[in-house]
Amino acid sequence: MKLFSSLLEDGNYVEPDVITFNTVIQGLCKEGRLDKAVEIYDTMIERGSFGNLFTCHILIGEYIKAGIIDKAMELWKRLFSRMKISGLSPTLFDYNTLMASLCKESSLEQARRLFQEMKESNCEPDTISFNIMIDGTLKAGDIQSAKELLNDIFINRLSKLGQMEEAKGAFDSMIASGITPDNHVYDSLIKGFGLNDEIEEVINLLRQMADMGVILDLEITNSILTFLCNSAEHLHVMELLPNFSSESSGGTSISCDELLMKIQKFNPKLQISAA
Repeated sequence: MKLFSSLLEDGNYVEPDVITFNTVIQGLCKEGRLDKAVEIYDTMIERGSFGNLFTCHILIGEYIKAGIIDKAMELWKRLFSRMKISGLSPTLFDYNTLMASLCKESSLEQARRLFQEMKESNCEPDTISFNIMIDGTLKAGDIQSAKELLNDIFINRLSKLGQMEEAKGAFDSMIASGITPDNHVYDSLIKGFGLNDEIEEVINLLRQMADMGVILDLEITNSILTFLCNSAEHLHVMELLPNFSSESSGGTSISCDELLMKIQKFNPKLQISAA
């Protein structure tokens, strides 16, 4: 540090570049001297250099480890503002790295805000992003938020993209975590499997839904019938619809088991009843 201080004070030396500053800052952080590392960062700014992403990653990571979350997010906002002025944006890797660090240090609310900021800045979350947030919410005991992520975002997005192996994996994880899927999850999977012509997967899912006593709303009933119409030549859907409306609760819902029994009755060749 004495040599580096002399270099900064003596005008005869070449001005340190970003790589030099980063090396010193990283070394100080490794020694647990965060305060001194911040001083060097402030000196760098005073001398007209704002550093780069690596500089901020080092300091943000150390702030989070030290539990100084406000300072970490303040530095992130400064970085984000400077990048916008320069016409740049944080990358997916930047967001994922910071969210993972926040979740690891139990700063879930900050991670959530960052996740929302990420989506609003047109940086599309990937599978890693969702896994980070789902894992963080589950570890925090926030089952409802984890369920919402799985339901409305993760499985739905994967299904729309036709990435059904990943969607099925997320669904299995959901079940294993003790979360009960709602109709939005089932509807997304049925549509996704249907678009990929994965008939056996849909049939297996319908049987599972019937076994679990799932009550279908109008939207998912329509999705099931649309799938069956596209996969079976002799299914007379119009013969089924009056029965649904007259026997279902309030005219809008029916149990999956009842639906499959009715379909089986009109088209025995499908062999899709839960029994």
